[in-house]
Amino acid sequence: MKAKPFQEATVAAVMRAFNQTSARRYLVADEPGLGKTFVARRVLSELSANGKLTVLYVCANQPIAAQNVDQLLGDLDVDCCCRPKTDHQSG
Repeated sequence: MKAKPFQEATVAAVMRAFNQTSARRYLVADEPGLGKTFVARRVLSELSANGKLTVLYVCANQPIAAQNVDQLLGDLDVDCCCRPKTDHQSG
């Protein structure tokens, strides 16, 4: 999937914040369907090239979280990935 210009700009802004400041977190927020997961995957890909990193993915909607985990992590070299709990696993 080819990135749209606003997605490329967001990836660049995140990477600038991580590389030129002491930022350790960055929030990307937008309307549904505008590519937040795509942006996050690109950022993770760039950051993982620099070494090990820890990812915390928070999503209030369980079905969307389950859908996005594989898309988010893509083909990153993942040692351990905790999958979201489904409703019947809660507790």
